[in-house]
Amino acid sequence: MHPELIQNKCVLELGAGIGLPGLVSAVLGAHKVYFADKRENKMAQLLLERNIERNGLQSIGQWYPINWGDCYPFEMDHPIDKLDIVIGSDLFYEPKHLESLVMTIASLVRYHSGLGLYTVYQERSCKRSVGKL
Repeated sequence: MHPELIQNKCVLELGAGIGLPGLVSAVLGAHKVYFADKRENKMAQLLLERNIERNGLQSIGQWYPINWGDCYPFEMDHPIDKLDIVIGSDLFYEPKHLESLVMTIASLVRYHSGLGLYTVYQERSCKRSVGKL
C-alpha cells in the first residue's frame, strides 16, 4: 500500500524462507534486498535463489545467512554497510526462539541508525503475545 517506504532503500527480510515479502520489495523499487534465513537452511537458500532468478532480480536480491541470536555485525561474515529497513512475516511463531530473535533485531537496530522495522504476525494463542516483548 505504501511502496514509497521501500523505494530506493536497502531492505533485509528476516526469516525469508522463499522470500515473498523481499521479492515484492524488490519489484516495488528497493535498490537492494538481502534475504536472511538460517545458515543451515540450504533448501530455503536454493528455493530463494531460484525465485530471485526467475523474477530477474539477480542484481537486487541476495541470500544473507543469519541465525536468531546472532549479534550483528560481530557474527556476520559480511556485514551490510547501510541498511534502511528490516521486514519480516510471521517471525514470532515459536516462543522458544523469541528471545534470540529479539536479540538479533536489537543488534541490527543499534548498528543501523534510523532503521525501520516492519513485521506482521498471526496470533496463534491468547496465552502468548508479541505485545509482551
